[in-house]
Amino acid sequence: MPNLFYSNLIDLKRMMAEFDEHEVKHMLVLRMKPGDFLRFTDGDGKIFSGVLTEIDRKKLTSKAKIQGIESYRRRQERSLGLCIPHSRWSRMKFAIEKSVELGADLLITCRMDRSNFEVGERKIKLFVRNVIKQCETPFFPKVLNFNNLAELLDWCDENATTLVHLSKDGVSPRKLLDSVNGGNVVLLAGPEGGFSFNELQKLLERSRGMNLGFRTLRFETALLTALIILSYEMNLLWGFEKIEG
Repeated sequence: MPNLFYSNLIDLKRMMAEFDEHEVKHMLVLRMKPGDFLRFTDGDGKIFSGVLTEIDRKKLTSKAKIQGIESYRRRQERSLGLCIPHSRWSRMKFAIEKSVELGADLLITCRMDRSNFEVGERKIKLFVRNVIKQCETPFFPKVLNFNNLAELLDWCDENATTLVHLSKDGVSPRKLLDSVNGGNVVLLAGPEGGFSFNELQKLLERSRGMNLGFRTLRFETALLTALIILSYEMNLLWGFEKIEG
């Protein structure tokens, strides 16, 4: 069950919050009732505390009176994200869950030439929401989906972001970061069948390669290993801090 709930329907003038069907179902499982204390986030840097004022089992709606607000900010303006290729949900789920726990602030899914599965964006966003609530994180990562590698490359170009594909022919993480010069980074690993020839050609032309060593890692293991290394090197491990006053 969540340590936090989530609401994007917050009225600070009235100090009230409303919750959607997904959250109300969790409340009902917990047998919550009016008068119960709860904490929730808006996913944009705030954690609220308050008291549940009403819950409707039939309409699956609920409201809470806000009693306290904590504000947080990110420690770094740089962004470190992951691009997870569409694959079996069990493998994607593991990569998404752990990357959110580790503080990735951008999650991209992309259909590759050799992707044999596809997972809907709504399912991914709801899963990310549940992980955030368990981790008590006040920031939701941005979630994007692309239909092919070309779309991903174009987005990176338009958003001043370096796409880094994991390859045994790539450079070390430190050499890679020296060449990025403090910019935003998105990590990409190939799907179960690897990148196609056409994808490799595009990546060689428009992205950077990074080497994690000579072991052959499954894509979810490779992405999480790279995320931990670069989070440390980019000083992103601490993620966010509370704003006092």
